[in-house]
Amino acid sequence: MSYEERIECSMLLTINERMGGDEYKATLNVVLRRPVFNTAYNTVLLNYIDKDFQFRYSEYQPLDYSDGAFTSNLTSVFAFYSYMVLGLYFDSFSPYGGSAFYEKAQTAVNAAQSAPETGWKAYEGTHNRYWMVENIQNSANSSLRDFLYNYNRQGLDAMYDKLEQGRASITESLNYLLKMYNAKPDLFLLQLMLDAKRDEIVNIYSDQRVPPIDKTNVVNLLREIDPGNSSKYQSILESK
Repeated sequence: MSYEERIECSMLLTINERMGGDEYKATLNVVLRRPVFNTAYNTVLLNYIDKDFQFRYSEYQPLDYSDGAFTSNLTSVFAFYSYMVLGLYFDSFSPYGGSAFYEKAQTAVNAAQSAPETGWKAYEGTHNRYWMVENIQNSANSSLRDFLYNYNRQGLDAMYDKLEQGRASITESLNYLLKMYNAKPDLFLLQLMLDAKRDEIVNIYSDQRVPPIDKTNVVNLLREIDPGNSSKYQSILESK
């Protein structure tokens, strides 16, 4: 693998509390970026803070992980996000290209169902590791994976030499998010994708070369699927 083929991902573990002995409470910030063709720009695919992270670790303890087995929460959480990162990355380059990696992430979730630590189970809320991989694998949510490919591969990657065509693909891809919002407005993964792309979308459509009618249409769409951030999208209309 060449340097250019490396995946740009960071996982920042922050220890918030030592609960005694070898037990810790922490947060994990996972950030994934991927390069945009023919540019030095990297676009964000995921920027998420897992706040539901408790683990045990002793100095010099080996960090082992095996698919299908739960040996420690620390290694299982890192393995889960590694597989999710790979899935999202490959989905952005080819239609449904990340399926094999999501299956691996699902295996990590399945193995953790009897674990005492939280974040792995369906009944613990709708915003955790269980629901992250469920949302992406559920065929009813395929619009989210269509968005990943069309926005990034057909949109951003094309904008270098086909600006208007690439931007048109991005506009079209936003309709996948609208479709998902109309079906499941509170879907966890929908919110994660909006969080990753929100500022970038504002920058793309704030360009003075974007026709006013296109700006208005996009802002109206974004206000519908992301009403809590309407003021951010308003800045598109105010850009000169």
